[in-house]
Amino acid sequence: MKCALCSRQKARRACPALGQQICAVCCGTKRLTEIQCPADCPYLASAREHPPAATLRRQHRDVGFLVNAMRDLNSRQSELFLLVLTFLTRHEPAELPGGPNAGPTRGSRAWDPNAAAALGCRRWGPGASAKKMGRVERRS
Repeated sequence: MKCALCSRQKARRACPALGQQICAVCCGTKRLTEIQCPADCPYLASAREHPPAATLRRQHRDVGFLVNAMRDLNSRQSELFLLVLTFLTRHEPAELPGGPNAGPTRGSRAWDPNAAAALGCRRWGPGASAKKMGRVERRS
């Protein structure tokens, strides 16, 4: 019997939310996103108990990085390193004015006319490249 969702792999799990047989891949990837799993789903409970393999590999890699980084440090330097690392991991940067993708404007101090000219921006209009592409309407 094929999976009810992907129709590619063999269905080996009885999904209580769908009432059909699905494959393990669909169960793992669509759990709680496309499939509204009930609280008593045995596969959901098992997934919460055991973290994904990718998470475990990342944690092992991170520990290896820390061991290498702290190998030649004395205890005072290690404490300082961990303090800075803790600060950096918990820090949430403030949002810049104008949103996350806002760049410098002509009125801001960050606007550099020489850099703007090098990028093809003219003083009062769009760059030549925009005109070449036909993206700018000409005024009559």
